Amino acid sequence: MRWAAAALLAAGCSAALPAVRPTAEEEARGRAMAEAACRAHGGADWRARWRAIGGVRAHVRIVDPLGFYPADGNWLLDPARNRALVRFWSRRGPVEWRYDGARATILVGGACSSTPGERRLIGGLVSNFLYWFGVPFKFLDEGAHPSDAGGGRFLVTYRGVGETPDDWFLAETDAAGRLARITYVSSVLSRYLQFRGEFRAYRDFGGFAVATERSFGARSQAARGVLAPVEHHVLDVETGLALDDAFFAAPPGCDP
Repeated sequence: MRWAAAALLAAGCSAALPAVRPTAEEEARGRAMAEAACRAHGGADWRARWRAIGGVRAHVRIVDPLGFYPADGNWLLDPARNRALVRFWSRRGPVEWRYDGARATILVGGACSSTPGERRLIGGLVSNFLYWFGVPFKFLDEGAHPSDAGGGRFLVTYRGVGETPDDWFLAETDAAGRLARITYVSSVLSRYLQFRGEFRAYRDFGGFAVATERSFGARSQAARGVLAPVEHHVLDVETGLALDDAFFAAPPGCDP
């Protein structure tokens, strides 16, 4: 994302996480910690309920200093299959971003309107939003490897999945066991620059604890002084909605 690149130029690189392979005991403790976080967010039967969550509607206002994300959008998410649709208004009229789990489609005024580069950008933005909506459950996806990092924190790395295997996430929880802070590296930008996510207010929606205030920006205070973090303000959530493949797919005639 451009805000991350700007932070990199403003603040330089932070130290990368040491490449230390955890022991089997540390991995076992880390998995237990990640599972405890999932229970705090979704209850004792969180795994089955997350897989069966269905469609999730969310009204989200996003403060994005560089204006990539819609400032006020209505999102329909399919977390189990990593798909999303967002509708919002722009100066060009009504806009839809559709993401089918692999490719994005952009509709303006009901018509296809995009270049391949724009579709790749929007696909990355929507996939990023889906990831942050899905943590901590994403920390136990196939290929995820949580491990005990000490001090009540757990580290999550990924092996053999995704396009950015060098990404890592260092998670801290609050007194209720819910995510509070995450230090992370998005290796598509840099293996060395660290970012910070903060999860503030929580509300219960359909038995899931959803962070209604989230903030993402460079970990460096100097960089944050140059460019403010991106903020997600989740105003409403409804779960268990019916889904149709057509919600996320490109309409006939749109470029693939």
